[in-house]
Amino acid sequence: MDGQIHEPLPGPGLTRFIEFLPSNSPDVLNLALRVASLDSEPYAAVSYVWGDPAATIDITCNGLQLKITRNLFCALQRVKKYSSTLRVWADGISIWQACIAERNQQVTMMGEIYRHARSVLVCIHGSDPEPSDVKSLVHDVSTLIGSSRDWRAMDSVSDDDPILLDPRWNSAAVFKQSPWFSRAWVIQEVAMARDPRILYGDCDISYRDWALLELWASQKAPQLRRRWNLVSGTIHPQAVDWYRQDIPHNTSFIGIVCVMGRLGCADPRDHIYSLLAYPRASLPGQKGPIVTPEYAMPVDDVFYNFSVQILELPDGMRLLSAVSHRSKGPQESHPSWALSEHLFGLDLTDEGAISLGISENHYYNASLDLGDSYHAIVEGRGLQLYGVYLDRIASVFALGKQDFEIPSPGNHHDGCENGADVLESLYSTITDASLPSPYGSHQGRRDAFSVTLRAGMLRSSDVPSYRPEFDAYWEARRRGRASGQEESKHNREAVLRTTMDMQDWTARRSFFITDKGYVGLCPKIARPGDTCIVFCGGFTPFVIRPRSSDMKFQMVGECYIHGIMTGELSNEVAAGSLALQHIILY
Repeated sequence: MDGQIHEPLPGPGLTRFIEFLPSNSPDVLNLALRVASLDSEPYAAVSYVWGDPAATIDITCNGLQLKITRNLFCALQRVKKYSSTLRVWADGISIWQACIAERNQQVTMMGEIYRHARSVLVCIHGSDPEPSDVKSLVHDVSTLIGSSRDWRAMDSVSDDDPILLDPRWNSAAVFKQSPWFSRAWVIQEVAMARDPRILYGDCDISYRDWALLELWASQKAPQLRRRWNLVSGTIHPQAVDWYRQDIPHNTSFIGIVCVMGRLGCADPRDHIYSLLAYPRASLPGQKGPIVTPEYAMPVDDVFYNFSVQILELPDGMRLLSAVSHRSKGPQESHPSWALSEHLFGLDLTDEGAISLGISENHYYNASLDLGDSYHAIVEGRGLQLYGVYLDRIASVFALGKQDFEIPSPGNHHDGCENGADVLESLYSTITDASLPSPYGSHQGRRDAFSVTLRAGMLRSSDVPSYRPEFDAYWEARRRGRASGQEESKHNREAVLRTTMDMQDWTARRSFFITDKGYVGLCPKIARPGDTCIVFCGGFTPFVIRPRSSDMKFQMVGECYIHGIMTGELSNEVAAGSLALQHIILY
């Protein structure tokens, strides 16, 4: 930015607002910058995507020429058409981007900037010739949902429901493909707004109504994804009401960081900094965010320092569940237990693995009663912990979605890799009475197999009621016919539900068996010889890899192990058959 346009701000709590000045043409922007506090007078804050930094347009600002990105130019043109008299805040101009000290200070204020705004205007530029289709569809679905006392209790949409054939879903799918939905910064911008509005073409759409449509579509009408390629999910539906202090915010901060971590940002530090307005983004008893933006700090140091601070939270051990190393495995240059840049920015079309230990809604508490006094201690780049070694991984089995599909009639090898039925082979191994197993009877081993494929997403008391569903699924596999043939609607639904659940929970995971016969789900990069352990304070077990013979290990990732997810190991520690050990992760 031109230093003649951006002078240092005269004090804290101040920022720059944009005013639209008269111009000779509607295609020309003539602006003025005014320095003021957030509560001086009403303003609109703009949410947009920066776009290609090389694609710029010249405008006039404070009487001088200024280059801004084409996307910002289009956004300001749209906002000017919406309200030319309202002052505007837009980060590409309101922040002196060339001044790192100012960026640090203004990014700290970003949550308050969007919270104080009279309007938050989301500017989306799309190729859909009928943006009105999106507006009317959002209205109709909002009306449908509003007709129910609790939309979560509504029935799922049946395959023959006419709503699935509505051509407006194509416009919704095109709309959702806008780059705006894939960027990290926009989450905080709309979440801190009281009533964010989407400006799409000539339409003004409620962001909250759109977010509810996404949630409804993902939970009640998943057929829309296959029929119209509508990628709906839970990322944007979580971006509401962060400004409210009078309601509970049930997702931990590390959970928010991980969920939003699949979104993109030009600077990897912003995977953290873009979410600092979240109500739980602070240490207990501390005012201000858990970390302070420091754009001059090396990226690795930003993620390391953030990880250290997260461990200070009451549920800080959830950090370890967030460390999900991909195919490359832990990086030697960075602590394996800490977050790092390479863990973020997944392609949104990649479904990824559903986290086990991050969500507070999951019942897992593998370290229950192991002792509350053993806290994680950071020393240098090492993390000192206490935990219980359970067993060593003996074998690992890769699974893909195709392995869970029901074979078509007359072909028992459909969906089976290399013509072999991986699940059938696994089942035979686990239920083989001649092999060691902590699960006892044939039924116990069968339960361990079936429940593990769903990562234990049902409590032990629910296992008997789940058996008929799995039996229906297993029988359908063995008959080698499509699930819809010669079956009751109840059985068809049970088979479909079981298939989808197992596909979801095994995504990006492998099935493993330990030396003692424990079974579970582990990260794809786990291998025979890795160790299964439960750390004090940890919500799930973990897989670690010996680095040397000096009790130093690398983190591989969280895992599910059937039979030890609710503190069962504490009984063995009390009995003396297992013992707490000191472990250092590097």
